[in-house]
Amino acid sequence: SDLLPDKNNIRPAKSPLLRKLVDAALKPLLPEKEKQGGGNFLYSGPLGSGVASVWVDFGSIMGQICYGVSVTNTPHTIRMRLFRSKVCGFSTAVGTI
Repeated sequence: SDLLPDKNNIRPAKSPLLRKLVDAALKPLLPEKEKQGGGNFLYSGPLGSGVASVWVDFGSIMGQICYGVSVTNTPHTIRMRLFRSKVCGFSTAVGTI
């Protein structure tokens, strides 16, 4: 079953509603939320023996949302970072062991 059976059901969300939707989605997994100013928020929480963090920029240029994901597992020195921006149209992933 497709989560979005009809692409015509997609509607834009203004920033206040978008923040509420993202908060509701991330809060159960990443309960710590830190406002960083300029429309930027950092959500974080435990993930196994490590820490997962999601940075979200709601105040991006042209109304696009930018976000970054970081997972750190200190006992095993594994770190992975992912950044995505629709404004720039690129995505990067960096991993180190």
